[in-house]
Amino acid sequence: MSNSNTQRGPATQRKPATHHSPAQTLLRDTVHTVVEGKRPWGFVESPGAVSRSGWDRHRLIVFPPGITPSERRALTFVRRWPLWGAIAFLLIEIIFGSIWPSGAATIILIALYLTGIAVGLTRTRTLRKRVRQLTVSVVVLSGGTETFGDKGLYNRSVYALADLDRRLSTGELTPTQYEAGWSTVYDGLAQ
Repeated sequence: MSNSNTQRGPATQRKPATHHSPAQTLLRDTVHTVVEGKRPWGFVESPGAVSRSGWDRHRLIVFPPGITPSERRALTFVRRWPLWGAIAFLLIEIIFGSIWPSGAATIILIALYLTGIAVGLTRTRTLRKRVRQLTVSVVVLSGGTETFGDKGLYNRSVYALADLDRRLSTGELTPTQYEAGWSTVYDGLAQ
């Protein structure tokens, strides 16, 4: 029989459960994806089918295993800043263009944009050298298609990384096993 007057020590006290609304969860996941990327191992850029231009590029970018979240954010920043910075530049120019003197605002925004690129490239200089990349291009030529690059290695690597993600999310793999599998794919992309 337990005594209800017995006080619990700090180790046995329960913390209140934190419940997040679906909107909070969506916002948190979206911010995480924008800042760090969808996957810890890198990115896949694959448009699906050959575009109207007659060619497409499929790229697999794999970060070195053991990369820290801070390093992943830096690499994601370098990858996304040219587009996101340009969009921010245009939006700020549109919103504040009538308030600020036009020439001064443009010069400040261009300086901030270029500073973002310079800081990102400088901060990731040695890290970018360790990132592995595999590109496969598909070109439409007189009714057929021509593939440039190792399509088999690309497909095997993308499948292996997707399988690792799936198995980690279902609990079939420990984080250590996941990173070992990631390392195997990374090593397979050695140049």
